[in-house]
Amino acid sequence: MTDLSWTVLGELEPSANWLSTNVTSANLFRFEHHNPPKKALLHVAQTDGSQWLFEPRTLSSDRNTQLLFLDQAAIFGGQRRISMRFADPSLTVRNWTVKISAAAIASTPDYAAAVAALAAQLTAFQVEFSTWVDTMPISNPSAPNYPVSTTATPTTVASSITSVAILAANAARKGATIWNASTATLYLDLDAAATAADYAAKLDPGGYYEVPYGFTGALSGIWSAANGSALVREFT
Repeated sequence: MTDLSWTVLGELEPSANWLSTNVTSANLFRFEHHNPPKKALLHVAQTDGSQWLFEPRTLSSDRNTQLLFLDQAAIFGGQRRISMRFADPSLTVRNWTVKISAAAIASTPDYAAAVAALAAQLTAFQVEFSTWVDTMPISNPSAPNYPVSTTATPTTVASSITSVAILAANAARKGATIWNASTATLYLDLDAAATAADYAAKLDPGGYYEVPYGFTGALSGIWSAANGSALVREFT
């Protein structure tokens, strides 16, 4: 078996909500943990945004690097993404990120050959090997997890080198988006006072952020320099 060619799909910060990679047709995925908690589990699923394919596939934070073989199901029509979320929705962790890379191998690879080829690249990993089949049960969590909104309220928040309110707490909020229309870095936090040293999300110039589903509290922000603004849309 020749050396594998890995493509980085992205780096996700796990949360209680499903987070997804870009569209991928690969079937072997490498998950690398950065700043993980001592012991926490992540659920992994496949999705095209409307249909979900899920089985008890988990990643453990106490393993630096893990591999999953996920053969793409035909139901996704080439639009499959890999998603993850906390197995325990009550978990609160900051600065834990998971770098996800993908490679393509034969759909029925020789297990021993695959391990031998990867052992030289990884110092600690877990291999889970199974094939997704069309007969797997399919669930669509959009009804309970993605409420419908027909109202988007726009606001513009001027950039500032001191913490400013991005959104006030709103019990009626169903979601919100924030675009950093600035040449400076925006540090966001899910409370009333953000700092450049303690924040929930870092938005580079032109960066985009979606507020976690179910969060109705205040959001604050602080920029590395005062220029431009944040363009905010709150859905109710």
